[in-house]
Amino acid sequence: MLFAWRAHVPPGREATAFGTETGAGAATHATEKPVARVPEGPFDAMRSQLEVAADAGDADAAFRLGRALAHCIDYTPLPGGRVSALIAELVAGAGDAIRIGGRPIGDDRNIDLLLFAHSEASRLCADTEGLRANPPAKDALYYVSLAAERGHPEAMALYPDVAFREYTSLAALVDAADEVERRRNRATQMLSAAVRAGEPAALLAMSRAHDAHGWLTPDPARALGFWLAFSETPMYRRFPDSLTSEHVRKLEQTASAEERSHARVLARELQQPAADTSKAPRQ
Repeated sequence: MLFAWRAHVPPGREATAFGTETGAGAATHATEKPVARVPEGPFDAMRSQLEVAADAGDADAAFRLGRALAHCIDYTPLPGGRVSALIAELVAGAGDAIRIGGRPIGDDRNIDLLLFAHSEASRLCADTEGLRANPPAKDALYYVSLAAERGHPEAMALYPDVAFREYTSLAALVDAADEVERRRNRATQMLSAAVRAGEPAALLAMSRAHDAHGWLTPDPARALGFWLAFSETPMYRRFPDSLTSEHVRKLEQTASAEERSHARVLARELQQPAADTSKAPRQ
């Protein structure tokens, strides 16, 4: 099964290429001896162990903290039945006034999207009430960067989602242009490293980065090629068919015949796991 394996980059291997987002302490942590992995368990119950382990050099602990902070600080738990009722109320009250992806809110594909988003949020943010009640001083960018610097592929794939959140307006982006460019370059390096490590989330992130509304130069061939490679992963199968089929249709329509051909070649290359990551397709 494509990408079912996980070839983690050894901790610290990517740190010198990425630099540090987290201050002087991160460089010290990257050289420390590996620590025992914190076992899985309810997030709030494991949080103190995760924080200690992250500070001691555990990339997985840092990623679990960063992921929770990235997705769950603003999360509001809702029972599934209540979500369905809220969607029904929204559809009845809004009609065609609210649209998602150019479609009325009540379109079946939008209903699938909303239900899928709720399901994913519930999965990722279970047992995080304590995190919202008492958030740490360090934010998602700190912990995601820390994990990525230690070679965690999922953290590398998540980095672009958190790197630019603090810039909430065009003026803020312009004022911080040098830092924004540095983070953009760093995010590109991280995604490329995560793709080489076989991380499915990086394929999805790279496809999104190259689509018409992405943060990299729009490239229909690369947007489609990375999506086609992603579609062969177990992660892809969590997405509703109505959304994935429509999305690939849009990518194919945007691309020319030559770009679609290049996309298929790229997808095949990306689907060939290599023991030597230096032989993986160049990103």
